[in-house]
Formats: sequence, C-alpha cells, structure tokens
Amino acid sequence: MLRGDRLLNQAGVWVLRRVQGQRHYLRGRAMQSTSVIVAKRWQLEQRCRQRGYTLNEVAACVVARDGDSWTIDTAHPAYPRGAKPGWDPPPPAGPGTEMKKLLAAVGIVASANCPCEHRARQMDDWGPDECSERIEEIVGWLREQAAERGLPFLDAAGRMLIRKAIRNARSAKKQG
Repeated sequence: MLRGDRLLNQAGVWVLRRVQGQRHYLRGRAMQSTSVIVAKRWQLEQRCRQRGYTLNEVAACVVARDGDSWTIDTAHPAYPRGAKPGWDPPPPAGPGTEMKKLLAAVGIVASANCPCEHRARQMDDWGPDECSERIEEIVGWLREQAAERGLPFLDAAGRMLIRKAIRNARSAKKQG
C-alpha cells in the first residue's frame, strides 16, 4: 500500500494508514508503525496454531482485509503474542509420531507392555533422514511387534509404511 492509503476496517469505517516510520491512525487512535503489520491470512493462522489460539479468538486484532493480505494491529490485546494460558504445544511431528498415527488408523495401538512409545520417540529424535538410513532396523521392530501380537507381516509393507511416515513428517515440518 502507498503512503496515505485508506483502508476499510471491520466496522466498515475508512481509516488512514501511513507507512514506514509514520504514525498510523487506525480505529480512532494513533499507533507507532511497529504495531501494525501487513501479513497473509495463512501467516496469522500459522501464528495462532503455534500459540494455541483459533483465528476467531484473534479476529479483533485484524484491522483491515484486502483479499488475502490482512493488516494486523500487534499491539491489540487479542493478538497472539505468547502462548495461550494453559496451552501445551503439541509434540513435534516426527516419523515416529506419524507412524503411530498411521498404525492407529488401522486399529494398531501401543499396549502397556510394548516398547512402541519409546521407539516412536527414538524415530522422532532421529528425524526423517536418519529413519531413512535405518529403515531395516525399524522394519525389524515392526516385524517383532507383529509376531508378538500374532499379526501377519510383510517386510515390503513395513517399508512402505515407514516411508509414508517419513513423507508425512517432512510434510508436517514444512507446514508447521
């Protein structure tokens, strides 16, 4: 936007926004230029997810919308500056976490006496690249657990499952 652009805020009121080091006059009050940012909607959604908020909870900090570009007042109390009180961030989605999700989708979950949780954390710690290098070791883990549970197991199917978990982990890392 150019110097002196007018924006339409959520209430339908035209407001004046000056850029780069000037003061902003939005919602009837003056703000320093550092308190107003222009970002894409997905960027605000991502910030909300990182800190435990929903987009509806922080909607009050959005001053103006111009298509996918939103003007956001970071000084507004609704802006997600820190983590939401009482919110614990989700564990990092590594290959082990993704493997657990894939197995749970077909009804295979960790039992109380199996090493599944420990091995999933180990895979998360290794990350996608090292899991790719250690795929035969992980296939051995799956074969061992299938034998203990009396389930049929094919090494090729195990490799496919591990590769899918690695792809999902890489995809989640790009998005998160």
